[in-house]
Amino acid sequence: MGIDTYSKEKVRLEKEENKKAGIEEEPEDTLTIKEVLASREQSALLGDMIEHDGTDEDKELMARVLSGKMEAADIDRLSKFRGDFSEKIREAETIKEELTPELAKEMAAQHPEIKKIVETVGPDGVVKAVHETIKKMAMTDPKGFDKISKQVETVKSFKKGEIKELNDKVEEICKKQGVNPDNILKAMAIEDEGKRQKAITEIALKDAGFWKMITSGGRISKLMNMKGGIDDALAQLDQHKKDLGRIMATTMRANGDMIEALNREMVGVPKQKEVFGLPEIKKNAPTETGLREKFKEQKKRIANWDTLDEAGKNGWRDKFLKEEKLAAQKNNAEKQGFWAIVFNALFDSMFDTFDKKTLN
Repeated sequence: MGIDTYSKEKVRLEKEENKKAGIEEEPEDTLTIKEVLASREQSALLGDMIEHDGTDEDKELMARVLSGKMEAADIDRLSKFRGDFSEKIREAETIKEELTPELAKEMAAQHPEIKKIVETVGPDGVVKAVHETIKKMAMTDPKGFDKISKQVETVKSFKKGEIKELNDKVEEICKKQGVNPDNILKAMAIEDEGKRQKAITEIALKDAGFWKMITSGGRISKLMNMKGGIDDALAQLDQHKKDLGRIMATTMRANGDMIEALNREMVGVPKQKEVFGLPEIKKNAPTETGLREKFKEQKKRIANWDTLDEAGKNGWRDKFLKEEKLAAQKNNAEKQGFWAIVFNALFDSMFDTFDKKTLN
């Protein structure tokens, strides 16, 4: 018990030190294959990923899992599926967090192609279309998604790095000087050097007082000299946003789901295409046990069953299995996606190898 307390406290203190040092804690990845398969949205996305990037062996693996015939060697491959899937979902969530209407407007100001898209549906429409489709894009268009993800990470890292460092330095100097950092930064934005110096001096005089301003002239000079660094950093950030706008525009134009989502935003029509995940495909799907139970009920309506010879009983059995197979195919034909394909194969195999003599 005591050692366990020691171990937990050591981990807690290490996290605390990392936080003070500005080291971000990696989010704990607890997603399981079980959770993915039980979710309508996530199972559909996993199916998209396997259908796009998976091999025939991967599809056979999932068929084994669904039919209860998983092998020990399958665990390694399932673990890789889980890791790849989880990483894509996290990256997509980061894109959704970073892509705001404000950023859409900033990108439009920097790049003509994204400007055309923003002018079509507005910044909110662009954000909504991307949010709606970005996870599926991660699975079905990994190259385009990776380009967006990497550039979003570049913008995010630059803001948390260089921009934050400059901001912290300004705030530190202003705190020591006793002046409001927002007022100082507004004054620093003035291009005319004389006017800028006058404005900063007036703010320092008003907030800190005459003597403090006189005795801390070095800090005032530091603030005045930081303008060049701030301008350079903002110019770099604008370039990163311009690059993101270019990548976004090119990728959105090439992605059918994105175009469809933008079209819906343009005319104000909600998304109607149904997502078929594993839970929906499994619903009402026939099983060998289910078929036997269903035949027992149907057999009660066959008046002369007990007096039929084996050939006569097989006739009823064949008729029942044929009808059930057609019903399963019809039900599944109305659904789309990877899991529908897998279940079609499972249905065919089950009906083709079903021992009809077990229908009694």
